[in-house]
Amino acid sequence: MRNRCSWSLSLVVLALSAPAVRAQTACGNFLATVAPNPAPYGQPVTVTLTNVGGTTELMPSPCAFESIDLVGGGPVFTPACLAVLTPVPPGGQLVQVWDQKGNCEDQVDPGLYSITVNPPVGGPCSLPLTISPCPSGSISTFGTGCNSGIVCFSPPSLTADDCPQIGATITLRVANGFVTSPALLALGVSNTSWLGIPLPFDLGSGCFLRVSLDVLLPTTATNETGRALFPVQIPADPLLVGQTVYAQGATGTASNLAVTNGLALTIG
Repeated sequence: MRNRCSWSLSLVVLALSAPAVRAQTACGNFLATVAPNPAPYGQPVTVTLTNVGGTTELMPSPCAFESIDLVGGGPVFTPACLAVLTPVPPGGQLVQVWDQKGNCEDQVDPGLYSITVNPPVGGPCSLPLTISPCPSGSISTFGTGCNSGIVCFSPPSLTADDCPQIGATITLRVANGFVTSPALLALGVSNTSWLGIPLPFDLGSGCFLRVSLDVLLPTTATNETGRALFPVQIPADPLLVGQTVYAQGATGTASNLAVTNGLALTIG
C-alpha cells in the first residue's frame, strides 16, 4: 500500500519547516534550478537551465531535464523529447514544467526525488526535489485495479491531484483506463461492506468492488490516453475533519470493465 501525505515524521518535519526555495547546481556551463523546493503536493515544478558560459551551447533536445526518479524507488517520469539540437546562447534558458504526474499520468507520492539534467559538457547532473506531504488530511491507496490501458502495462489507477481539506475542490484522477470510453467514480463511507455485502466483492475477471456505492458521480468519458478527471467539492464543515471517504473508479462497459485501486481520503 502506498501512503500519500503521511510519510515518515522526518520527511514531514523537513517539508513543513523548510521554506520553498530554488535548488541549484552548476552543471557544465549551465546553472540548473528547480523551484519551488520543497514543492507543495500536486503543484507544478519548474526546472530551468541557464547558460552562464560565454558561448552558445547545443542541447540535444528542447527539454530541460531527462528524467525524474523517486530516491530509492527508480524512474517516475521521463519526458518525450525530440532529438532536435537546441541552441542556448549565453544568458539563455531552457525551461520545463513538471506537473507531478508520472509516466502513467497518475499523481506521484510525496517524497524525495532526483531530477537528471544532461548538458553536452559537464553532465549528467542531479538536482534534489522534495514533494511535501499534505499540511492536513491524508490520502492512501488500497487494493489494485484490473485490466490494462494503453499508456502503461499496468491496471488503471485512481489518485488525487490535491489535498483533501474542508472547503476545497479536489480532482480525482482515473489514469490508464480504457480509451474514449465511459468512466465512473464511486464514493462511499466504507471499504469493508455495502448493503451487508462484504468488501472487496469479486466482479470476475480479476476485478473487485472495493468501496460502498453510496454516491456515483456523473458519468464522463476517458480521453485518448484513458484518463478521466472528477472534481469533488468538500464542504467547509469543521465536523468533516478526520472523516474518511473511500473512492474507486472504473472505465469501459459491464462486459469489458477496467477497475482502479481504492483510494482513502481522510479530510483535514
